[in-house]
Amino acid sequence: MAREELIFYVAASLLLGIFFAGLTASFWLIGLSLAAAAAFLFLRRRWPLLRILLAIIVLMAGFFYFHIFLNFKVAKQKLPTGETEFSGQIASEPKIFGKVQVFTLKLKEPFASEIDVLTSPTLNFDYGDSLVLRGMVEPAQSPVDNPQSFFPEFIEREKSSGFSLKGSLLEFKHLIIADFKHLLPPDEAAFLGGLTFGARSELSPDLREKMRRSGTTHLVALSGYNIAVLISVVGLILQRRIGKRITFFTTVILIVLFVMMTGAEPSVIRAAIMGFLLILAQEAGRIYSLRNAIVYAALLMALADPTVLLFNLGFELSFASLLGIVLVSPQLLNFVKRRIKSASLIWESAATTAGAQLAVLPILVLNFGEFSPTALLANVLILGLIPLTMALGFILAALALVYFPLGFLISIVAKILLAYEIAVMSVFSKLYLPLGGWLENWFLGMLYYGVLGLIVLAMAKQQARQ
Repeated sequence: MAREELIFYVAASLLLGIFFAGLTASFWLIGLSLAAAAAFLFLRRRWPLLRILLAIIVLMAGFFYFHIFLNFKVAKQKLPTGETEFSGQIASEPKIFGKVQVFTLKLKEPFASEIDVLTSPTLNFDYGDSLVLRGMVEPAQSPVDNPQSFFPEFIEREKSSGFSLKGSLLEFKHLIIADFKHLLPPDEAAFLGGLTFGARSELSPDLREKMRRSGTTHLVALSGYNIAVLISVVGLILQRRIGKRITFFTTVILIVLFVMMTGAEPSVIRAAIMGFLLILAQEAGRIYSLRNAIVYAALLMALADPTVLLFNLGFELSFASLLGIVLVSPQLLNFVKRRIKSASLIWESAATTAGAQLAVLPILVLNFGEFSPTALLANVLILGLIPLTMALGFILAALALVYFPLGFLISIVAKILLAYEIAVMSVFSKLYLPLGGWLENWFLGMLYYGVLGLIVLAMAKQQARQ
């Protein structure tokens, strides 16, 4: 086995162990399942015994790493008890969800932990503010959650002083979103803010409901689209002017700044790692393997925080949809091409969307209890235009800051695309056909992925024989 293949299988085995550790199944049930899988691979002479043993050892290391990480996390916590006074610094961008404002507070001594504070949306807080509060701190519901304080009394507030790069970037983002509001109608401005920077708190309740029912909420969950569009726009603008090497370093810096500006959500970090691997491969003249990049990006994040694999919905949707696009969509497109000789861009878009939707189906049902099959068509009609819409959003942001009238010209084109996309959401929110219930169990979800994997393998073998 080549060195690259060995590294890939070790990384995949470690990830699988971390994943299994997050499930509710017992250690012995997982062990028996692995033993059965290992016996099957050995008897079918697919893998030699030494490789199977290595995979099992690494997988078990991932399993124990998950539990060791959580035990250390809980052991380090030192929380206030009863109703008492405590202080801390806001460590995340405050976000408003309906009638609640939420932010993460890093406690100051004598306490040690990060807690989630839920308070009124009418109060104005910023990243980096120091607060003194009085209230109760409720222990976390599970080891993967932060402790919470519900509507505490605010005794003292000190605005962030001095230079903070992340704080400055967040202010810059709010300035851009304010320009969107000046140049576009409310729903279009809110949707563009969500597409480009993941700013979901500006979405109206009506638009949120339309997106939920039409199956398009994932569009405002920051993902690889944002990073890919950013890399493409920067490359087109800079490469011919300042050279390949400087463009590389400029793009890396912009990716890091963008991640900080958007709050460093797991899906964006995953996309940023993959984007970095892509441009690094281009710079080094090496072949870029999307399969390897997906696994390495996920492993880096899982080592930093193993709970993202099973307890962060944004990461799960982003990761699963990307796997669907990479593994499932090509087989669906080949299936169509065998029957329709001249498959158009519409069919390619449909195959890409279908692959992503099939990959995230169990996750959607497990978390939301339902899935509408009409969401597939809604996404086909919208997704092809999303990269262009996002590119216009980034250009609009840059021009509006430099010379506002230029931003106005770009906003005319952006407004047409955004109005069309919102109209599609509105139509398909009325064609809502909820299905669910049958996948609201992790075991059935795993069975679904197993069957989907077998179907994809069978289609790939059929394609190879032709």
